[in-house]
Amino acid sequence: MKKVLPLNLLFLALASHMASGALIFKDLGTDGSGNFINPGTTGWSGTGTVLADAGYDTVSGNTMINDFTGSGNVLSLGAATGFGTTILDPTTATMTISLGGSGSGDIAINLGGPLVDGARIAPMGFNVLNLQGGVTSVTVEINFSNPLAAAFAEPVPRTNSPFLVGFRTQSTVTAANFTAEYLGIRHTTSLDGAFIGGLPVGADAVDMSNNTFDWGSDPSFSGIASNANPFEGVNLFDVDGSGGPYTTGVNNDSILQDAEQVYATGMRFTFTPGAGDADGLFDGANFLFSLNGTQYVDTFANSLTFVPEPSGAALLSLGLCSVICRRRRKA
Repeated sequence: MKKVLPLNLLFLALASHMASGALIFKDLGTDGSGNFINPGTTGWSGTGTVLADAGYDTVSGNTMINDFTGSGNVLSLGAATGFGTTILDPTTATMTISLGGSGSGDIAINLGGPLVDGARIAPMGFNVLNLQGGVTSVTVEINFSNPLAAAFAEPVPRTNSPFLVGFRTQSTVTAANFTAEYLGIRHTTSLDGAFIGGLPVGADAVDMSNNTFDWGSDPSFSGIASNANPFEGVNLFDVDGSGGPYTTGVNNDSILQDAEQVYATGMRFTFTPGAGDADGLFDGANFLFSLNGTQYVDTFANSLTFVPEPSGAALLSLGLCSVICRRRRKA
């Protein structure tokens, strides 16, 4: 029999972790009957039960979705509002959650920080928690309808301000294996230049200062997240790898700053059992995600389109073509 953890709802006051900005979702909430308050922009498409009084204008930590199972469950978060950040073009978000194995889980809403409409607080973080019954993997994919850049306002790494999504493994008993990946990532090297898919050679992640790992230079990273680890993730990507101090984005100053050079449209996280969890994640496992991002006047318009990064196969094909053409000319 799997060991059952006491339900640990250590819901954080996320404002203290996301002091320099956050994305909040004030449209997301359910009423006393379990109906979404804004069904045109928010909602749930999946298994399980939608519970009452969760999300916007409710108590932090309220469970919104109970006992969901399987893959492809989608929570529509509605429009993102920048708290200390800028959203230039209306941007909505979705969170797709898939569980491997036969077990179930819940989704809860974390509230914190900003007052909305003078008195209310709005969702800025989400827990996938109370995993039960042999969950063998958790995949969480967060997608935005428009690209976002890092809302980075300091010249040195911070414990907060993740680029799109920061995460915390709140309850697993043992460490969990994880893979995190940026989706739709693109970069530019000049103020008015086109964006190119991926990251250039020599780019380097500026890790959040509490990270227990070094993300490195790729859009994805695989590692181990220990139980009750601090918030971890990437503050921003240093495109030229020149190191700090890092230049922070200033809207409409016609100067290309580090934070303005990389945008992405989402992130995907996958968690699998670590050593000692051979038959699935321990019952009661709990993963927390917090969202952040911005759009800069100097680069946002160009970030909407990008030139795909050449694939290895395409580069090989071009190389072979070049060799064949040279041989034909010699002949």
